[in-house]
Amino acid sequence: MSSGRRLRYWGDEIGTSAVEFALVLPAFAALTLGLLQICLLYFANSSLQYATQFAARCMSLQATVCSSQPTTSTYATSVYNGPTLSGLTFTASFKSAGARCGAGGVSGNKLTASGTYVVNAVLVTLTVPLSATSCFPA
Repeated sequence: MSSGRRLRYWGDEIGTSAVEFALVLPAFAALTLGLLQICLLYFANSSLQYATQFAARCMSLQATVCSSQPTTSTYATSVYNGPTLSGLTFTASFKSAGARCGAGGVSGNKLTASGTYVVNAVLVTLTVPLSATSCFPA
């Protein structure tokens, strides 16, 4: 290969955009998917809090629907509309059992929820424990 031809070869810029795109794409895709997973995590947390508040209110105001631990747990699970949480449990403490709410210790119906959200990042999988507690005066 002559020196003139070699200089033209190294000065050729055809295809550089494709190479740059191929180098940037994996990092950009990982960042985008990670951001989506974080948004789903926040959605799961707020949905869990909402379901817990709604079920605690049900325990106080709709005694026929949420009259025991199993019925309250079933109701709270039906209200939860977030992404799938592994090990999702709802634990009810009724006023009759001595449940206390807040710093003042007001008697009321208390509901505690917990579950684990699995964050599937591109190269790693993380498990994030979520919990919510809500109390409604009876």
